[in-house]
Amino acid sequence: MDYDKRYWNKATSFYTKLGILWQWLKDGYIPVIVELKKALGDLRGKQILDHGCGAGKITRSLKLFYSAEVQGIDPSDNMIQEARKADPDGRYELLTGDFPWLDNTLDGAMSNWVFVEIGSVEEMDMAAREIYRVLKPGGPFVILVNNEEYIGKRTSTYQNGKPGKKYNPGDEIMVTCFIKENESIEFKDYYWPIETYCSVMERAGFREVTSYVPELNPRTFEEIEFLQSKDFFPDVDYQALVDEKPTVIIVGKK
Repeated sequence: MDYDKRYWNKATSFYTKLGILWQWLKDGYIPVIVELKKALGDLRGKQILDHGCGAGKITRSLKLFYSAEVQGIDPSDNMIQEARKADPDGRYELLTGDFPWLDNTLDGAMSNWVFVEIGSVEEMDMAAREIYRVLKPGGPFVILVNNEEYIGKRTSTYQNGKPGKKYNPGDEIMVTCFIKENESIEFKDYYWPIETYCSVMERAGFREVTSYVPELNPRTFEEIEFLQSKDFFPDVDYQALVDEKPTVIIVGKK
């Protein structure tokens, strides 16, 4: 899979600095956890793949707070080095081709803000097929991507694309993350309609593929309260996210 390694390696310092993923996309990961638990129940001991794990922040969080056996894979040498440094006992694999797992061995998989970084449908197809291959029958695959309704709109923490500009499938789209009052960073994504991601999953063999905009519902608050009880970002006001829904969850089963 020919990911743009120069981009991924350059982004490493940004991802690790201030834990940006949890800071500006903090409303996205909780629904991913909810979906995994909905399909698998208690995550304790479950073998879960974090596709595009980056520096392993989400990987480690699920291991620490849910006792899941989460394993990561990423195309960036720098990201994998950061992940291994932070979690020497964890399994973090460099993505260079086929995944280094046997068929039907993992209980579930997640891919957070990864498919938006892939510039061709063919590469997405390859990734989805590999994830399908390594999952056990019935295993869930959860994808977290941008809500296309928010293209060009500035939220409290980021802006995805330029206002008024029309993007075609596969177009590059710049995402600006506002870290502090006078500090921001930019990431390169690609624009794909939600239907494209769903079709990719279906072609790979996933069934019951659905997409939705996450809401702050009772199950979401249950996970938030659990994580805050563990002193995991206890000062974050998740209620403030009610009026901002910049993410979409796509889920399917093998």
